[in-house]
Amino acid sequence: MDLTQIAQRERVVGHGRISLIEMPTFEERKLLCQMMQADEIWQKLALDEPPKPGRLNLAFENGYHEAFFIRFEPQAKIAGFILLHTAKRKREGIVEVDIAVTDPEIRKQKIALEACFALFHHTLDKGYCQTLWAWLDKENMPSANLIRSLGVTVIEQEEKGNTAYGEVETIEVRLTYDEWQALKTKRNLVFEDA
Repeated sequence: MDLTQIAQRERVVGHGRISLIEMPTFEERKLLCQMMQADEIWQKLALDEPPKPGRLNLAFENGYHEAFFIRFEPQAKIAGFILLHTAKRKREGIVEVDIAVTDPEIRKQKIALEACFALFHHTLDKGYCQTLWAWLDKENMPSANLIRSLGVTVIEQEEKGNTAYGEVETIEVRLTYDEWQALKTKRNLVFEDA
């Protein structure tokens, strides 16, 4: 199985130019590991080295992760991934999100916002969790500006976050169900479910 084959599969949700595709098998999670290891932005922000495929798969099987491939519809091509850290989902209703558009050419198309909206719909609207949470490098201005444009809760952090490649100043962001409902109404967003 390769990314071209995965790009032909049914989506779970679509918005604008992107669709999200589940990755339920070990083979797909191995591809996720390869994408993590190859992406320079992911490497810079990772708290530690991307896990080995077997270890990552175990985290999925034990309920600590879920993930989606991001398909760029105009080219029917896998352009990145979304990784959900779900350890606090059942206990606190909180899910941590990592989004990476790994294809350098498609990254120029600025599809991250569409991927965010599709994820927000698929998780918050469907009762999967009550709050989404993420952190990002303060120096990553495109991501920081995108997050601020959404009107979500932004928590500036003074201290530096440790990554596998040193320290970075981070921004912590949070989106609750109620904030999402207001944002969705304000922007008149429409989604295509499977």
